[in-house]
Amino acid sequence: MKNLSTKIIINVSPDEVWYTFSKFHAFELWNPFIGDIEGEVSLGAKLKVTLYPSMKRINERMNENLKDASDGEIPLFDISETKQLNKSSSFKVKVTQYKEGSALRWERQSLILGSFIHEFRFHPQDTDQTLFENNIQMGGFLVNLGWETYIKHMYQSGLEEMNLALKAAVESDEFYIDDDLAAERF
Repeated sequence: MKNLSTKIIINVSPDEVWYTFSKFHAFELWNPFIGDIEGEVSLGAKLKVTLYPSMKRINERMNENLKDASDGEIPLFDISETKQLNKSSSFKVKVTQYKEGSALRWERQSLILGSFIHEFRFHPQDTDQTLFENNIQMGGFLVNLGWETYIKHMYQSGLEEMNLALKAAVESDEFYIDDDLAAERF
């Protein structure tokens, strides 16, 4: 299994972070990596997750990370407008851990694509601070084949961008999720 782990301190309480995070219908408003999640969250529930990464931002972060980590061994990605990687992918996952306000984990198993586990944790820190963890584990033939050249860098960068966007949305006085509008949408 390949592991990616990211963390960020968010300067509000875990309840406030969870509130924004758990409003899946609003992901498209703030989340540059996961565009949509369909389904009701409960232990054992099936969700449809759509990754629709903001590839311009993710490509830029990938190149920053590659410069820092590879000493020129891995070529930088060309992020010119004509060569943007910009693809969405949807897949079904099963919720394997759910504790409102503190943890969510989902998993997908596939003979062809391998295994995929995405875990989110919300840890209280000092007064009105949250340590948000955003972790992925994946394995399988295709993952092993493209891990070092692309997959690791794309997912790491996507997780980091998601963390920064969640922090900005939650700490902002201007970001607001209208629950009544969400009820109309579904």
